[in-house]
Amino acid sequence: MHRISIQIPKRHRLVYFGSSGINLLKNYISESDAIVYRPPTVEINIWIALRSLIYGIPSQATYYRSFLAWTKPSWVVTREDNNETFYRTKHYLPNCKALSIQNGRRDSFSSQLGQNFWKALKRIAADGLTVDIVGTMGPPWSHYFSDALKESGAKIIEIGSVKNNAVPTTVDSGENIERLVLISSFPNLGSHQDFDDYGDKTFGFWAGESFSYRSTFRIEAVLARLAAEYAQRHSLAFAVLGKRPSWQPSEERYFTQSIGGYPFTYIPLRTEASSYEAVRDTDIIVTSDSSLGYEFFARGLRVAFVSGRMTEAGKPEIPDCDFGYPEIQEKFGPFWTKSGSRGEFERVVSFAHRATNQTWRESTLDLRTRLMIFDPENHLLCGLLNQLGIPNSGPSFWTNTPIPEK
Repeated sequence: MHRISIQIPKRHRLVYFGSSGINLLKNYISESDAIVYRPPTVEINIWIALRSLIYGIPSQATYYRSFLAWTKPSWVVTREDNNETFYRTKHYLPNCKALSIQNGRRDSFSSQLGQNFWKALKRIAADGLTVDIVGTMGPPWSHYFSDALKESGAKIIEIGSVKNNAVPTTVDSGENIERLVLISSFPNLGSHQDFDDYGDKTFGFWAGESFSYRSTFRIEAVLARLAAEYAQRHSLAFAVLGKRPSWQPSEERYFTQSIGGYPFTYIPLRTEASSYEAVRDTDIIVTSDSSLGYEFFARGLRVAFVSGRMTEAGKPEIPDCDFGYPEIQEKFGPFWTKSGSRGEFERVVSFAHRATNQTWRESTLDLRTRLMIFDPENHLLCGLLNQLGIPNSGPSFWTNTPIPEK
């Protein structure tokens, strides 16, 4: 149900486009004259809605245009980097400075057949101004943004994952491996308890091909079982690092069913930073293609990438979820594979398990810098803020109390 507001909008110097990651951004941005833009699907301001009618048929775009006309900000910042409406900012307010900060791994995935964020971005960019700067996590995603925005004049600058950079970490405390951790990419089903009720429904589209929930997330079940077996054979503790909070019971239930009788610990999401805090630098981490897996890899942690999502879904020819794609073209390497087979799982996880710290560093250092920037305290982000004239407190770790995930 929409919230309705009758408050007359005021001018503000800074706009946060969407509420995602505001707590983290405020750790760096010190401008106090700020407001959050909430789309009409969340909240409808009567005054903004009425003014939007002069811009055409009511839509997300006309509502945002009306919002900007009321607030007239000097800067708009977002972590909702895959929201195409945001990229119309400078169309509507050319003198406003707009900064987009990447907030997750991106590829050709679309929730609707025939539509694609990158195609939409190209159409917007062809009309001229979009944003001033896109801060990306690293080269693979810079490729997508550069291609889509090349006609708009937007700068693509690699800064890494802002959240990953903001949480302190230690690396190389020892080689005493005691735990195997699987990173979940389980979908958001809300409070619904049974994944099977969604199994045959369409989850989305890659490269124009339809994927059901069951086919998309089959790799999660495959990896969970293989990881549990590996952990038991090698006397390791086993944990599933959940993507969802405990009030969404379907995730833990799904992994319990997939793993069978093998012992494991389920770690639900608690706060914006809890996933980073849950992992130790002596863990072996297994992931298919999660953003969090790439973030841990950027830190230097031992991550085995079993990137078999497309293969297990029966579409091995689609490269989107392959390790490091499109920056990395090789389908197989010492700690990564495109296959979810038992043999390939054993090969890459054994390497992450058995390699000495020196061997791991030598095998991964070049690839880490080619995939995701790791910039503790976010010096690069603060440099972007300075370029745009946005008041900020400078580089630091996250000093605010992380808020719970909802």
